Amino acid sequence: MTCDEKFVHLRNPVNRMQWLNVGQSAEHVAKQGRFEKKFMICVWWNFEHVIQFQTLPKGRSGNSAIYLEQLNNMYASLKSKYPALVDRGRAFLQQDNARPQTSCITREKIEELDGIELLSYHAYSPDLASSEYQMFRSMASFFCGRRLSNINGIERGCLDIFAPKFKE
Repeated sequence: MTCDEKFVHLRNPVNRMQWLNVGQSAEHVAKQGRFEKKFMICVWWNFEHVIQFQTLPKGRSGNSAIYLEQLNNMYASLKSKYPALVDRGRAFLQQDNARPQTSCITREKIEELDGIELLSYHAYSPDLASSEYQMFRSMASFFCGRRLSNINGIERGCLDIFAPKFKE
């Protein structure tokens, strides 16, 4: 299993390509602002399904405390959805090398969790095809052109995206 984060904006403009003749000027398109309202979504998934996702409130980003909370929630979900995998000690966790995920507190917590083995992360390995590309690309295309009013709209959208990917 693995996890990653993505920012989702409340305003998601449609970016369209324009074919122009010589001398013709392009239509102006509003650029997404750096400080527009956006929320971070943290998704945990394995080769079959999305195990869980969480939206962080506006202004909060991932730190070690939040990551440990998510790790505990993921472990509880994993034990309920894949008990045989955890009991045999065959649940592999691959995470990137962001600071909250490589802190001493996080490494100690992962060692405490029974049945979880941490795999090393090779950032630029050509042998590892990142599964996040498909996950977050489908999320970006889903939100494209939508205006959401608040964090609840983002959560409903994520439920729609991940519904076929959830294991009951």
